Amino acid sequence: MARRGARKTSGETTEFLSVLDDCRDSRDAFALLQKRIRSYQAAGQPPPESLRRREQSMLMEFMAESQGR
Repeated sequence: MARRGARKTSGETTEFLSVLDDCRDSRDAFALLQKRIRSYQAAGQPPPESLRRREQSMLMEFMAESQGR
């Protein structure tokens, strides 16, 4: 049974990442991502690694943009 839940979570995460990709404003997407990560933490669960990786990737993009790259 745990596997089915993991697959569901994986599918939900994939769908959520797709929603982020469709956002026109990357700041809005980042806010949604942080809200999702916080919801996992509030439930006492670690957020999926794919969400953490996306968060780090977006932070690096923002830093590069702020430095004019």
